[in-house]
Amino acid sequence: MHSKVDATIRKLAQEGKVKVVFHTVTIFGDEPMRSNSIRAAAAARCVPAANWLAFRDEVYAMQPAPHGTASGFTVEELAGAARKAGAAVDSCVTSQTYAEAHLAETAKIPLQGTPTVVLDGQLLGNEAFDPAALERLITGGVGVQV
Repeated sequence: MHSKVDATIRKLAQEGKVKVVFHTVTIFGDEPMRSNSIRAAAAARCVPAANWLAFRDEVYAMQPAPHGTASGFTVEELAGAARKAGAAVDSCVTSQTYAEAHLAETAKIPLQGTPTVVLDGQLLGNEAFDPAALERLITGGVGVQV
């Protein structure tokens, strides 16, 4: 989804047409994906809002293949990604300050998978993966691909 609609979502947010709220969650039960997800989500909570999207992009760029055998991100790699995004939050990231809070919040969200996209309380399906369809839903307009 990220590679297909991120540019559209960013454009609409910059234009003030949509407010985007990201909720990092851990849905994996198997290792090493579970621990990798927890480390990355806890690190994301350390990064200030002004740097968050840049941090997300750094993490996505170094993400292991889905369901691979790689152990994933070390806390040092995540701290480095935060620095690249302009956030000096090394001690927060390496200490995993927010890991428990992340798990507590994840437990409150009844998800079966990711991504889950909700627009004005409505759960979206395949239209969340189509830039023009997503823009039409958000703006009520014709939708353009960026």
